[in-house]
This record gives sequence, structure tokens and C-alpha cells, in this order.
Amino acid sequence: MKIAEEELLKKENITLETSAKTFNDIVNNIKLLKENIEKEINKINILYEEVNSNLTKSYKEKHEKLTKEENELREKLQIEVTKTKEKLEYFFSESNNQLILNERINSGLKNFEKEKEKNNLRILSYISQMNKNNKNMTKLLKEIIKGIKFYYNENENNIKYEEYIFNGLPIPNNIQFKSITSNSFDLSWNIDSNYIINQKINYRVEMKEENEENFKEIYKGTEQNYKINNLKPNNFYIIRICCILNEYAGQWSVNKKIKIKIINKDLDNSKIIKNEDEKNKIIEWMSKEGNVTNIKLIYRATEDGDKSEKLIERIKNKGPIISFIQTKKGKKFGGFTKNNWTDESGIKKTDPNAFLFSLDNKAKYRILKSNLAFVYFNTNPLCYGNDSDGYGIYLNENFLENKNKENQYSRVYDVPSDNCLTGETNFEVEEVEIYQINFE
Repeated sequence: MKIAEEELLKKENITLETSAKTFNDIVNNIKLLKENIEKEINKINILYEEVNSNLTKSYKEKHEKLTKEENELREKLQIEVTKTKEKLEYFFSESNNQLILNERINSGLKNFEKEKEKNNLRILSYISQMNKNNKNMTKLLKEIIKGIKFYYNENENNIKYEEYIFNGLPIPNNIQFKSITSNSFDLSWNIDSNYIINQKINYRVEMKEENEENFKEIYKGTEQNYKINNLKPNNFYIIRICCILNEYAGQWSVNKKIKIKIINKDLDNSKIIKNEDEKNKIIEWMSKEGNVTNIKLIYRATEDGDKSEKLIERIKNKGPIISFIQTKKGKKFGGFTKNNWTDESGIKKTDPNAFLFSLDNKAKYRILKSNLAFVYFNTNPLCYGNDSDGYGIYLNENFLENKNKENQYSRVYDVPSDNCLTGETNFEVEEVEIYQINFE
């Protein structure tokens, strides 16, 4: 019995020893496996660092190359712009070299466009290679592309601007003088619509008297019209205009001469026209028909009489005339005709340039039916309009004494309402003056 227990105990001890040895072997194997795994992880980390380093180095190299190309392009663009500006400053003062300038500039711009296209292809090629090597750089490259496109768009606008300068700013034309008085006139001009661009063009107007050597600037702005005041009567003035865009000035227009030769001494002594505003307004109205050079009194009722034959004797075949009528209530009005009055009684005269006016209303009333502009009667010396369509102005024989002064407003002139000129149907005349007008 005792032997059997000893045998059993011995077997158990052997089993325990075997189990302990097996456990230790397992532990040792686990440790060894852990060491191997750590070694593999270290290898992977080293490999990752190498790959990452290579990718970073490749990206930096490509990025530096791209930046270098872009900087070179910027420098080249700046050099081209500087060169073209220098060419502009040199050549623009020499109008005879305009064709040479245009040819050289166009040639330079074409070469620059070719170089720009080549650089575009190079840049896009680099971008394509970088995308193939590292897809993670796509987002960054898109931002770079956007920046490059913006850069090119901005510089294309600059090139268009330079082309506009090199091709020459427009030359002002259609220079006109209007509303000419004894000391002022309105100046206006145009430019060719083909030259209009988004940027606002300024204009410089210079003027000098005919006997002066140098021009003086009198206006600089964006408007195509300007009123010139404080002029000397009986004098010649010369005007020239050019376009300005930033610091660049275009070619001057053709010199335009105007003669301020309005001799209105007789008008200064008028018994009806009393102030400068009325004189200027009258000259302005007549200046629409031409440049007024002389105003001469040929008839005054209180001095020459109010007989029909006396009035027509003074005004017939005198060409353009203007009449002023003042009523005893102080109303001032009259009429202008460019064609001759004659002593043919009852013959209606045609005049497309005729008009009536009111100094009180400061209004001019144009002709509507030019074939009925005016008529002379033996018993009615001064009539504007006709009997069937109504008279604008109608003076009777002995109009200074006769109280029945008919005033019928007509469809011949565009007078807006009855009694617009005189304020009453039958008016009494205080004075009538008629002046002969000379146009240039």
C-alpha cells in the first residue's frame, strides 16, 4: 500500500515538472514572438520615415521648381511691361513713328504670348508629374493652379491695357462751338466709339489766342463738353483737345479756330434790350443758325415812324433780321427770319430757320410750317404766320397809335398758348426795333 502511494506521488511529481517546463517554454516563446514583432514594427517605422522623407523631399523639389518658374515669369513680365512703357514714352512724342511703334509693340506682345504659353505648358507638366507621384498633394496643387490662373488673368488685363495705350488713345473729333456770345461759347466734342474701354477716359482742353505762342490748359475732366467764359470780343481763339488715361496723354486733335467777333454796339444802345442776360440769350438763339459776327440797327419805330412803307423800306432785302417789340405793359418779344423780306404785299414767305421768342419767358418757339413763316401787307407791315392758320405776331398800320393790335397765336409756330407773348389779345406797342444780322 505504501509502495503504491509512493508510485502515485512520483507520477504526479513528474507530471507537475512536465507541466511547469511546458509553461516556461510557452512563456519563452511568447517573449521571443514579442521581440520579433517589435523588430518588425521598428523596420516598418524606419521604412515609413524613409518613404515620408523621400516624398517630402520630392514635393519640396517640385514646389521649388514651380516657384522658380513662376518668379521667372513674373520677372519677365515686369521687364516686358517696363520696356513697353519706355518705348511708349520715347515713340509717342514722334507722331511720324506711329506705324513703327505699333509694329514693334505688336511683335513684342506676340512673342510674349508665345513665351507665356510655353511656361503654361511647363507648369502644367510639373503639376501632372507631382499628381502622379503623390495623390495627397492634389488639393494643394489645385490651390496653386487657382493662384496661377488669377495671376495670368490679372496680367492679361494689364497686357490689354498696354495694347490699348500702344495702339494710341482716340483723337477727339467733331469739335463744335455752340451758344456763342460776345464773351463765351459752349464747347463739345466726341471720340470714336470703337475706342471705348472699361476705364474712364479723361480729356484735356487747351486754348490760346491767335497771336499767343503757347497753349494754356482750361479744362481737365471726363465730360465731353465745357463752357468757356471771359473771352474778348472781336478776337480769334484756337482750341485743341486730347485724351488722357492715367499718366498717358494721347495725340492732340486738329486745332480748331473760333472767331469771337460779335459787334453789338447797336444792341448795347437798344431801348428795349436793357441787360446783359437778354443780349446773351438773343445771341445764343441766333447762334444756332451760324456764328454771329455783326448786329446792326436798321429800324426803330419811335425814330423812323410806324408806317408800313417806312418799315419795309428799311428791312427789305437785308437778309437775316431780328425784330424786338415792347408793349406798354412791358412785355418783350419778337421774331427772327433768315430769308429776305420784300415789299410784295400779301406774298407768304418760306423760311425753315424762322422762330419767335419771348424774353419774359426766356423761350424760343420754332417754326412748324416753314412755308408760312412771314408776310408783308401794305396795311400790316410786320406779320409772322398767316391769316388762315393764325398769326404769331401781327402789327397794324400806325401800330404806335392804333390801339387795336391783334395778337392771334397760331399753328405756324409752336407757341404753347394764346397771349403767351403779350399777355393780352390786343396790345399796345411802346417800341419796335429791327436789327440786321451777319453770320460767318
